This record gives sequence, structure tokens and C-alpha cells, in this order.
Amino acid sequence: MTAVGDNPFGGLTLPPSVKEMLLSTSPPVSPPSVGKTEEYKETDEEFKKRERMRAKVIEEIVETERKYLDDINILLDCYVVPLQKSGLMMDIQYADAMVSIEIMI
Repeated sequence: MTAVGDNPFGGLTLPPSVKEMLLSTSPPVSPPSVGKTEEYKETDEEFKKRERMRAKVIEEIVETERKYLDDINILLDCYVVPLQKSGLMMDIQYADAMVSIEIMI
């Protein structure tokens, strides 16, 4: 089983563009002018604030998924595999558990 710590995204498979965005140290892109109306134009500070909020939301989602995968690894390592090895769980039950965990992932 792969350790979650081997992947900076907690074992998540992310599209390359998302990985690049999350790992980037460059500042956010300039505010786009598309969609702005004459009545309201987003200031640079408002845009930066929105980008910071967006980055925090992405970070929270990635961290939540990382914790979820950690919990699944604990389930496997501390319960499912030991029960199967001890003979308390039949092979068919083990297979069912693995399929269910695979679906959750």
C-alpha cells in the first residue's frame, strides 16, 4: 500500500493544470476584464482577496481529501488486513471489503 505522505496531494490524482496551480509560487494572474460592466469594475485588491479565498477553499478541499485517505488507510491497516490475516474474515468478506473501499476511493 502506498503511503499517503509520498504524494503532496495526499494520494489524490489531480489534473496537471490543478497541480501546477496548487504548487505555483507565482502571484495570481491579472484580473480579467471579461465580464466586467461599466457600472462595476473589480479593483485589484478585490480580485486579490477573491483569489486568496479561492486558494484557501482549494487548500481545504485537498486537506479534507488527504485526511479521508488517511482514514481509509487506517481502516485497511488496522482492521481489514489484520482480520483477514488472522482468519477471522473469510476471503469473500475480504474481497467485498476491498471492493467497497475501492469504490469509496
